[in-house]
Parts: sequence; structure tokens; C-alpha cells
Amino acid sequence: MLEFLAAVCTFLALFFGVVAVRAWSVHGKSAETRMRALAGPRFTQSATSPLLLRRAPSSLPVLRDLLSGVAGERIRLELERAGLTLRPGEYVVIRVFLAATLFVVSLLILGMPGGLLLGLPLALLGLVLPAIYVRLKTAQRVAAINAQMSEALRMIANALRAGLALMPALQAAEEQLRRPLTDELSRLLADTDLGSNIDDSLRSFADRVGSYEARTMVTAIVVQRSTGGNLAEILDRVAEAMEERDRIHGEVRSFTAQQRLTGNILAAYPTLLALLFFVIHPSLMSLLFVDSIGRVLLAIGVTLQFTGFLAIRRILTIDY
Repeated sequence: MLEFLAAVCTFLALFFGVVAVRAWSVHGKSAETRMRALAGPRFTQSATSPLLLRRAPSSLPVLRDLLSGVAGERIRLELERAGLTLRPGEYVVIRVFLAATLFVVSLLILGMPGGLLLGLPLALLGLVLPAIYVRLKTAQRVAAINAQMSEALRMIANALRAGLALMPALQAAEEQLRRPLTDELSRLLADTDLGSNIDDSLRSFADRVGSYEARTMVTAIVVQRSTGGNLAEILDRVAEAMEERDRIHGEVRSFTAQQRLTGNILAAYPTLLALLFFVIHPSLMSLLFVDSIGRVLLAIGVTLQFTGFLAIRRILTIDY
């Protein structure tokens, strides 16, 4: 039974691995290549495809059908916010492949039933780890874009005062800024160069970035385009509001630094203490893993510790 289950899991792991490699390598479509050439050098510098050049969720028909709805669109948006060039199908295949690989390794090393008991949590971990990585990349990228947003608004406002229209002003700012904001502005400009409506390109920019600052910038520009007004002055006011918000954010982090440090210490202290007890008296600590009551107590302790860590983080997360 164990050999059959291991063979099935190995087949699934190898199958999804081959699918991942094939999906990763299929990028050179002739139509997309021609559209890239039409978009010009601005598109070649961008890490993601413009709105009109959006690729299918997957090169495989099965995954393309499964990810053509709301779920595929949500995954695509998450990957774009993280600055990753993966398709939703490739992302799903990587998660399944990692989960199947960890499950197979657990079965082959521990056998039954220990391998099955440990393999299921490891498979769940394999599914979750790529999502955690994407969230971390998204948080880093959004923070980097927000740090440049007020500077970008100042540049756009100065270009407007110099007599440029909105799109040339965006292009002037894009040429002077740094990544990752310059990548998003390049894609916005590429969208409009390929015929997309300016308002749709701006809204797509806000959706990709996914931050309050980007939505504020886009809202100010879209409203001014429909109602009129001095856009340069509006952008200056928005930049001032963003800078004030950044200042308040820095003060909040400085006020909560001691509490955050205390929460991290309380989260790491039980683990370090358990390792110390293992070194001092391993036979006594092994009861937590050998005895059934010890395993129950260990599970309860880990759950409470993790819950307390999340509670501290949530308390210290201040919305502003």
C-alpha cells in the first residue's frame, strides 16, 4: 500500500514538475512578439504586460479554462502586485508541485503511518509557502512605490506647469524615477500607446499597485479630467497629504517600537527555552512527542503561542 501511494504521489509530483517547466518556457508567441515590437522600447523595459497584451492564464487548455474566471483574475492581480511575471497557471502548478513533493518525501522517509500524518501538514505548508512569498514581495513592492509616490506627483505637477499635457508629464516623471514605480508608469504609458483609454489605464495602474496612495493619485486625476481645475495644484496638495501621512506613519512606528520588540521576544522565548531544555534534559522533553498527552499539550501550547503572536501583531497594527 505504501509503495503504491508513494508511486502515485511521485507521478503527480513529476507530472506537475514537467507542466511547470513547460508552462515556464512557453512565452515566445508570434502575435505577442509583434505586439511587443509595436509597443516600442517602453514595453521591453517593463516587467509585466500592458493591459492590451495580457496573456492567457495558462498555456494548458485545462488550467486556462479553470482560471478564466474570478479566481484566475484574482491570482493574476496578486502576481502583478508582487512584480512577478508568472502566469496564474504557472503559480498554481508550482504550489501543487511543492505540496506533492513534500508529501512524497515525508512518505518515503517516515513510511506509514507517520509519513502520512506528517505529510498532510507538509503538503498544506507547500501550498501556503508560495502565497506567503507573494504577500511578502507585494508588501515590499507596495512600500517602495509608496515611498516614491509624492516625489512622482511633484514631478508631474512641475511638468504640467511647464506646459506639458498629462501623458507627456507622466512620461517625463517615468524617465526620472526609479523602479518599481517606473515599471508601473511604463506600463501605464504602454497601455495608452496601444489604444487603451487613459482613465482605464489609470484605474488599471491603481489596481496593480493596490495601495491607498495610488488610488488617491488616480482618483484626483480622473476627477479633474471630468470636472476641470488646476491639475498641478491638485497633485501638489495630494503630495503634501501623502508626505504628512508618511510622517504620521513614522511617528506611529516609533511609538510602537518597544511593544513590537516585546511581542517578538515573547514569540521567540518559548522556542528558545524548549531548545535549551532539550539540550539539558532530552529524555524529559521527549515525552512531549512520545506520550499522547504530551502531544496534546504540545499542540495546545503551539496553538496558544501562535494565537498570542497574531493577537499582538493585530493590536499593534494601526489603521491611519
